[in-house]
Amino acid sequence: MNRMEILINSADEMYETMQTLQSSYPNATFEGLEYVGIENGQLSIKLSYTLN
Repeated sequence: MNRMEILINSADEMYETMQTLQSSYPNATFEGLEYVGIENGQLSIKLSYTLN
């Protein structure tokens, strides 16, 4: 199993990323999201997935 972590900066980017990931890796399992903080004036959130 491989782990993928993606850093995102907006709700729109999160939605698009999750849709793209689901179509590209249909067996991926969402592990969770983590608040990273504010970077360069933007919200940063990390999405984690396990790829089967």
